[in-house]
Amino acid sequence: YSPPPEQTDKMFGLARFICVMGSAILASCTVTTTPAPITMPTVIAKDSEREEKIVQQGYNSSRMLYIVHLQEQLSEGRNYTLSLDFVGTLGEQARGFYRSSYKKQNGERSWVASTQFQSTDARRAFPCFDEPGLKATFKIFLAREEHMNALSNMPLVSSTPIEGQEEWLWDEFQESVPMSTYLVAFAISDLPSKVVSDNGTLIRGEFWQLLSGKA
Repeated sequence: YSPPPEQTDKMFGLARFICVMGSAILASCTVTTTPAPITMPTVIAKDSEREEKIVQQGYNSSRMLYIVHLQEQLSEGRNYTLSLDFVGTLGEQARGFYRSSYKKQNGERSWVASTQFQSTDARRAFPCFDEPGLKATFKIFLAREEHMNALSNMPLVSSTPIEGQEEWLWDEFQESVPMSTYLVAFAISDLPSKVVSDNGTLIRGEFWQLLSGKA
């Protein structure tokens, strides 16, 4: 994984949550995260595209919660979308989204960016409802250099050149099935990938074996 030199330890993203309000009537939205910078939160009613006014927002470090307080209560039975821009850190420990390295046969060091979310470390990568009992679908986009490989839970949909950044691509992956946050996975590396079949199930075995040290 080779991000631009000035951004070697940073990751950038947009987290979007579609909240279906049932019997509860709330005046705040809460997600689980680490103290990563979060900007431009919005809460929009899906049926009317009306943006709810935010009167206060902040991070509760003792509970690892980011809380957005609204001027008005949310209405029962309506759908709302909470969007958050965030900046995260690519960690050095095997928790959340982290980087590691290995040496090639020629002695050259190569970097790998991969995830370890079990059981509640997805919050270290992106704001989410990081509770094993909760499930959601996930749409993953990853930026990589052309000579690198990117993998996630779902098949690759497209790879698009990044405007203004030569030899970089945006990889878009198919939306996932509903699952818990600790099952989300993605990685970027120059390791070779290989799709094989095991009893009808497609597996990218070679890549993941190398990442886990089992090759």
